[in-house]
Amino acid sequence: MLNTLVVPLMVAAAVYLYLPRPERNLLVVLQAKSKDLKLEQIQAIGQIKNAFQIVQNADGHMEHVDVASRLDYNYVFVSTDLTKKEEEEQFRAKLEQLEFVNKMEIFPYKTNPVRRILLNFILK
Repeated sequence: MLNTLVVPLMVAAAVYLYLPRPERNLLVVLQAKSKDLKLEQIQAIGQIKNAFQIVQNADGHMEHVDVASRLDYNYVFVSTDLTKKEEEEQFRAKLEQLEFVNKMEIFPYKTNPVRRILLNFILK
C-alpha cells in the first residue's frame, strides 16, 4: 500500500514546489506636482514593479459616481512583493517623504498566481 502512495506524493510535492507564490503588493494612486515625472524620480522610490500615468478617469462619464475627488490623480504605482510588515511600513514612509507628491491613496492587495493559471487553463 505504501508503494502506491509514493509516486502521487512525489508528484504533488514537485508541483507544490514549482507553483508561484502569492505576493502582497501595494497599489499607490497619487497626485504629483508635475505632469511629467522623470524615470529617475520613480526609480528613487525603490520597490516599484510597474508605474503608469493616468491620462483620463474612466468613471468621468458616469453621472451617479462621484469622481470629483479622483480627478486630481495622475500616476499609479504597483509595488514589488512586500512580504514583511516592516517592508510595507518602510515603503509607505518613503512615499510620504516624497517632495513631488501632493496627495496619495494606498491600497494593499494580494495576488494569487495559481488562480490565474487555473483560470487560463480552464478557458483555453
